[in-house]
Amino acid sequence: MTRLPTPGSDEGQWGQVLNDYLSASHKPDGTLKDNSIPESALTTTVQTKLNAVAGPQGSTGATGPQGAQGATGASGTPGTPGTPGTPGTNGINGTNGQDGSTGATGPQGPAGADSTIPGATGATGPQGPQGEPGPASTVGPTGSTGPQGNPGSTGATGPTGATGATGAQGATGATGAAGMTTIEDLPAGATITVAKSSGTWPARPTSRTDIIVQWKGPDPSPAIVSSGTGGMRDNVDIRFVTPS
Repeated sequence: MTRLPTPGSDEGQWGQVLNDYLSASHKPDGTLKDNSIPESALTTTVQTKLNAVAGPQGSTGATGPQGAQGATGASGTPGTPGTPGTPGTNGINGTNGQDGSTGATGPQGPAGADSTIPGATGATGPQGPQGEPGPASTVGPTGSTGPQGNPGSTGATGPTGATGATGAQGATGATGAAGMTTIEDLPAGATITVAKSSGTWPARPTSRTDIIVQWKGPDPSPAIVSSGTGGMRDNVDIRFVTPS
């Protein structure tokens, strides 16, 4: 745990002990680290001022309208048609109609003068009527339907609709009360820095002895005083010598 140097001891390491103690709450440039002073260490008045800094948050803007729906994706490719069914077998042929009856025999021609010569052949009788057509053959059954083709792939999804407009910004909250602005508002035990690179030292920023002042700069050192603001307060302030 860091500590202040002990007068009359810490020989040879007095400066390191002091630097370790100061670096617990100070940056290398001498300024206070962020959050090095907890709010609980501040006075009730200062805590009240800090809690009043932030104004109330503005109301949330209205939600923008919903974007238009994207276009419907293209239809998938139709499936391959099923294989046609096998044709049915042909029906059995009907029975042939009966032959027509034979026509009557023509009259025999007169006998020739020479009875030894045969008479002329009689004319051929007319052809008998055609027989009735046989009954029509029965049509074979229809072949079974082939299997249905596979469905086509789903069309690509349409593009997303445009984003709705951003809602209007809520009203700005009222400005909070001003935070602490003076050294006198600092809590007891706080540390502040007075620095110079040349010239004379400025006055001590406050006469309070419960605030530590770090004096950073080249020699000569500021005067050591027991009261007032004319220099370093004895047994209160700290001196850091820097190259000129």
